[in-house]
Formats: sequence, structure tokens, C-alpha cells
Amino acid sequence: MKEELIEIYRQCMEQRKHYDVLSWSIGAVAILVDSVIIKWSFENDISSSNIFSILIINLIGIFLMYCWYSIYERNRMFVEVANELARDIERKWGIEGIGIRNGKYSIGKDKGVINFKNTDAENIKYAESAQEKQKNISLHFNIRNLMILIVIIHLIAIIQCQQVHKRGRQKTPPVMLSVSTKRK
Repeated sequence: MKEELIEIYRQCMEQRKHYDVLSWSIGAVAILVDSVIIKWSFENDISSSNIFSILIINLIGIFLMYCWYSIYERNRMFVEVANELARDIERKWGIEGIGIRNGKYSIGKDKGVINFKNTDAENIKYAESAQEKQKNISLHFNIRNLMILIVIIHLIAIIQCQQVHKRGRQKTPPVMLSVSTKRK
């Protein structure tokens, strides 16, 4: 029974790592591609012939980021399932492992506080104990804000295209340039 629980606990830790790496690998590619789309949108010469392609590519960029966010959310749920199972095993064994400690650090009474014991492998103290306080800002909250910012940047690119396209359709008087044909 104990070996089975150890194996389940190990699988929980591997699953957490797998989904975290998967989310950020997909996210890195999505953000890279989206950055190229945004850069291209702002640097591209906007004319009536390519305004449609700029609009479509920006919409694809928004959709790409939405897909990554959806994958991140789904994987986050799988990680939380693994965390809770790991915490159940820790409670059953009566230990405070990484599952319970992460929970305490994130939302518990020790929220944002890390206690350093400052002991070596033989439990000999090499410095006075210290306490580190961290501001516990939700990664999920920051990713949501990043998604909103990226959509706003895409919308600015789309609005810029539409404004240039509208100006292009307005009748503007031709600009007369005088060209000198005299050579010096």
C-alpha cells in the first residue's frame, strides 16, 4: 500500500511538471508568433490592397492567444487536481510536503512567507533563521492581464488600418511637386 501511494505521489509531481512545461512551451511559441504578427502589422505599408490581410492576420493573432490561454486554463486545472491528490497523500502520511507547503504559501495562513531554517544536511545551524516575505501575486491574474494587453495592441493595429484605409478613400487634392531639370 505504501509503495502504491509513493508511486501515485511521484506521478502527481510528474503530472504537475508536465502540464507546466506544456503550457509554457506552447505559450512561448504563441507569444513569439504573435509578437511577429504585431510587429509586421505596425511596420507594414498599409494600402487598400493589403488592409484585408492585415485585419485577418491580426484576428488570427488574437485567436492564437485565446487558444494558448484556453490551453493554459485547462492545464492549470489538471495541475490543481494533481496538487490536491498530492496533498491528500501528505495528509494521510501526516507529513507537510510540497503540496501542503505550496498551498499554505499561496492561500493559507503563511501566505507569502517563507521560513528559512538555515541548517546544513546534518541539521546544524549555519546562520540565524530568517523569514522572507514575498508579495504573492497570482500568475493567473498576470496572464489574464497580458492577454487583455495583447488584444488591445491588436485592436490598435486594426484601428490604425481602418483609419488609413478611410483616409485613402477620401478625395484629397493632388500634391504638385516642382521638379527642376537643370543640372549643376
